[in-house]
Amino acid sequence: METKTEIWKDIEGYEGKYEVSNLGRVRSISRNTICDSDHRRSHYVRSLDGKILKQSMTNDGYFRVSLYDKDNKLKNGLHPPKTSTTENVTRNQ
Repeated sequence: METKTEIWKDIEGYEGKYEVSNLGRVRSISRNTICDSDHRRSHYVRSLDGKILKQSMTNDGYFRVSLYDKDNKLKNGLHPPKTSTTENVTRNQ
């Protein structure tokens, strides 16, 4: 049985935040982000740990994952596993 090496590449539009692998998995990258605090009227740094993201399947057999950019939640579709490559990630707006 051959084991595939997982290769990670940045997702266009989310460079430095999210990556997709040749096996179809999506992960967030560990990073620090600056947050606003309404009640304190100040800024603070929040440390985010990277992790493999949970994917859900749509009714038509595509995997979906939620990516966040500047406090906005964006849904992104991925092709089914049998055709999944790093080029198959699309950004839906």
